[in-house]
Amino acid sequence: MLVKAVHNKRGSISIPVVVIVFLILTLAAYSLMVFGKEREDSQTSISPGLFLRETYVKEQAIRLYVDGVTTESIRISTKDKELDLDQFKKSFLEKIREGYSTYPEMQQLEGQLSKISYSEKRLKENFVVLLASTSRMRYNGENYRVAEAKHQFLIDREYSS
Repeated sequence: MLVKAVHNKRGSISIPVVVIVFLILTLAAYSLMVFGKEREDSQTSISPGLFLRETYVKEQAIRLYVDGVTTESIRISTKDKELDLDQFKKSFLEKIREGYSTYPEMQQLEGQLSKISYSEKRLKENFVVLLASTSRMRYNGENYRVAEAKHQFLIDREYSS
């Protein structure tokens, strides 16, 4: 009976039914496009794991760099199996300054040279470094600061000669 209502006397589908079907399909397509656009805009999220991992990787890289600079400076400033502390600090500072372009946070070490001590053939370093990271997100052509993290770590090493 429903089939008879859709078809007119000649057996073809009536014009109002075609128009209604066309409008429904248009509305469905438009709705899918709107929902797809909203979903695309809301998919941007912060990955805290990645954000923290970048900070810790930078910390480890700075620790490794400082360790390498210290080892090299000890080699340069040791004469007759005795370390010249002033020569060590000078060499250490030169090499730390070379790393500023890679790790700008190492500028903090320049003011902490007084925390380097040498006694009884033991060199001791005690530095505090603060890393600050900012995560930004672009939305509708604008840049937004989404998250900011500060991480402070201690480089406390002892070297024996």
